[in-house]
Amino acid sequence: MRTSEQRMDGTGSTALPQVTLIQPPVTDASYPALPFSIEPLSLLVLAALTPKDAFRVKVLDGMLRGERRRLLDPASALVGITVVTPVRDAAYELAAWYRAKGVPVVLGGCHVTLDPEDARPHADAIVVGEAEEAWPRLLADFAAGRLKQEYRPAGPESFDVPAARALVSRYRMKYPFISIIQTTRGCPNTCEFCVPAATYGQRIRHRSVESVLDEIEQTRRRFRRKTFGFTEDNFFADRRYAVRLMEALVPLRIRWASQMCIDIAKDDAVLDLMVESGCFAAFFGFESPNQQALDEARKRADSREYPALIARVRARGILVIGSFTIGYDCDDDGVYDEMVSFCRQTAIEVPLFVSLMPYKGTALFDRLVRAGRLAPDARPGSNPLALNFEPSRLAARTFARNIARMYREYYDSGYLLRNLRHWFRRSHYKKCLLLIVLYLLYVTFARRIGRGAFLEKRAGRGAGGRG
Repeated sequence: MRTSEQRMDGTGSTALPQVTLIQPPVTDASYPALPFSIEPLSLLVLAALTPKDAFRVKVLDGMLRGERRRLLDPASALVGITVVTPVRDAAYELAAWYRAKGVPVVLGGCHVTLDPEDARPHADAIVVGEAEEAWPRLLADFAAGRLKQEYRPAGPESFDVPAARALVSRYRMKYPFISIIQTTRGCPNTCEFCVPAATYGQRIRHRSVESVLDEIEQTRRRFRRKTFGFTEDNFFADRRYAVRLMEALVPLRIRWASQMCIDIAKDDAVLDLMVESGCFAAFFGFESPNQQALDEARKRADSREYPALIARVRARGILVIGSFTIGYDCDDDGVYDEMVSFCRQTAIEVPLFVSLMPYKGTALFDRLVRAGRLAPDARPGSNPLALNFEPSRLAARTFARNIARMYREYYDSGYLLRNLRHWFRRSHYKKCLLLIVLYLLYVTFARRIGRGAFLEKRAGRGAGGRG
């Protein structure tokens, strides 16, 4: 195994050991590429936490098609790989390659936190939990030649660490649309399927508003960025903090989007502040228009309120992105058409239809295991367009084809034209252009799904394929 001892760089001078941080590609090659590239925020934060006088850092993003061939870097002295379930197998393959070359590998991320026993055999060290406290300590141990097998830090009270975007060559070209900033962690809700709440807990923790503003200003100055995404599980989980942040954003004249609960639309003052502070899109986890499904998911929402609340958001020119989950025990074969019909009636601009996925570590996984419907060692799902368990009233074998049909039927040219009319009426032309770009990106993504190309790839891989 290599250590962090300094080595010669080929010119006779001493070079610092290289820490290589990797975002693996999605394991299931049949899953359509996302509509736009999103920077690997957790790796950029790790890069910022790495002492520059002791290590040099390289960040490699396997989600970028042009960067996948560079993921195997023999110059690495230590490799850190972030793992979420859809990249699990790809992450383990990369880890195996590096370890075979004698390069120690550290695995972290949501999947490792929720299922450390799955990750442990594939790494020299794992980080279970959040990395702000663990990563500097891990690097110090590595430098001293005493890397531990596991680091399990407590969640930090605050995490005022700006992402090291300057380390990414051609940043604007790789991530042309949006920069990502996390301002809070945790969600007080108890949705049964929720991975972020299981990872970060239900207690809300914050970055300081000042540190968020500083990072926005740095990113604007260096990369001429005006569009930001706040990667909260629930932007308004702490409403007072969210209001303070939005008030501070008003003079910056940026554009932003985030995830939140639809009940925020009951508050006119908050909706108005969202618009004033630059909110152009809001992601809502509707899950289902069927109250029985919401009750089954332990989601605190009243589906009867959805249409009126959606209308209030759209009336302010904010793009509505809605996530809808299929696979509850109350769902039958009519759920596909009913969901499409609901989205049409409420004119949701960007509905996303995905499977109910019981990831290990969630309450949903535990319930299905107790009921004997899922093996305790069941493989996690790697494709949100497929199922990894059998719902009570839906056939798993036809599920993906029905999902493809939903995308095909919903995202048609007629609906696009209706949305364009709405945005031109409700939005300033610059904001309207931004909404059009975002919508077209999602439409392209949705139509790839609707054409069913991913189904052909899955069938073509046969029994030897990954998934």
